Amino acid sequence: MKTIITISTPPRRNWMTAARELVDRGLRESIDRRFREVARSRRRVTRASEEAVDRYFADLRRRATSGTPKEKRTRRKLSALFHELYGRNPTAADLREDFTGSPADRYSIHHEPHMPAGDYAQLGKLDALHVKPISGGQVMTISFPKADRPLVVSDETARQIYFVGGDQDVREALQSFDARANAAGLLELGEARRIDYTQRKEQVPDPDVDRWRHEFGEETGIRPTVLFDPRHKRLLLEGGEYKIRPEGIVN
Repeated sequence: MKTIITISTPPRRNWMTAARELVDRGLRESIDRRFREVARSRRRVTRASEEAVDRYFADLRRRATSGTPKEKRTRRKLSALFHELYGRNPTAADLREDFTGSPADRYSIHHEPHMPAGDYAQLGKLDALHVKPISGGQVMTISFPKADRPLVVSDETARQIYFVGGDQDVREALQSFDARANAAGLLELGEARRIDYTQRKEQVPDPDVDRWRHEFGEETGIRPTVLFDPRHKRLLLEGGEYKIRPEGIVN
């Protein structure tokens, strides 16, 4: 099994970059102001302020603009502050080894236009997503055929999950979710309540258990939104405050 996923798509051709380009350029002023506020308190970070900063950076990843030299400098400053607060991001190989308890010694290259280019840690195979429709009603389950399940991967921030390959085409179910298009041309299905995935983990007390369930937002109540990219037929997670840890997906 391939354990590290390398995405070869040029960064300017993915949906995330397109979404950032739609953001009001006036956001730069509030970013700079918030950066200064956090920077002044970085030497005395409490648990509460760490959670606030987590939310802040999660929001920046979702909304930050891209393209001009000034915007790039702002992102570099924010990245440097993030690393000072939390330490350097692990590599994809580190994430994979911590998450599964086994060495990451293989790579595979995929072309996924909806993802930024880079290295990603494979966390397992996606069994199901449980989604609260955007219009309300009962939680609905998106199940995936065993023979064509997408891969669950994380970028090196350990705070963003993507789905690679497999059968992710949910066009026939869009009406059931009352899906709505956002400014970036993506369809919002609803709130992600739970993710089910399969992965053997050697570091857990019972390594023979390889099917896992994670309830999003169990600590803060803040859950990611499930989106569908109709052009590339890919599901996406946006937002939330989850993290990838050796013990599993947290929050």
